[in-house]
Amino acid sequence: DFLPLNNTSGVPVLPTRDSPNREDRSLDTLIPDLETVVAWALVHTGQSQVTLLGVSLGTMPSVAVAVRYPERVNAVVLDSPVALGDEIERYGGLLRLPVVEIIRAVDPALISENTIAALDQPLLMFVHGRDRVTPPGPARKIYERAPGPKELVEFPGLSHGMGQYLATEQYVNGIEPFLARVWDVPAIAWRYVPAETTTR
Repeated sequence: DFLPLNNTSGVPVLPTRDSPNREDRSLDTLIPDLETVVAWALVHTGQSQVTLLGVSLGTMPSVAVAVRYPERVNAVVLDSPVALGDEIERYGGLLRLPVVEIIRAVDPALISENTIAALDQPLLMFVHGRDRVTPPGPARKIYERAPGPKELVEFPGLSHGMGQYLATEQYVNGIEPFLARVWDVPAIAWRYVPAETTTR
């Protein structure tokens, strides 16, 4: 999700005018951190590409890095993706925060609902119907805007990021065949209940 590399504070929050130590509390390190992880993985595995799996906050840099480095990233898996622009508007409006100012302060590459439009690699997305952290509506917006090959797996009765824990069979049944196709390896015959899947 968030790896505090590159001397980051490990506390990713949106900067605001009144935030204490605002220079130490930022989303700005998410992309450089993941770039570091990708570079490390390529060197240490000997592979020429990686597949990125981001959960919640980690979905934002996953999309950004995949778009920035298509030669290094062969596919993207997003679990409970964050539509940051929508989230800022949703919470900013409720809390009467300067929404426009906050959005301007954020790296545009982290606004996944916009950045995803440049993603050409295959995409697998997990969405949870009772997710109040990253609601299914904005998450589906990210999915709809992805132009490349894509698959959507939905868990209607589960909350934020719970598919992998409470519907593990369905989760694996969604991700394993996807990865097998991406990496061109034989799929393992899992004995799992099929998930609700939409393919385009």
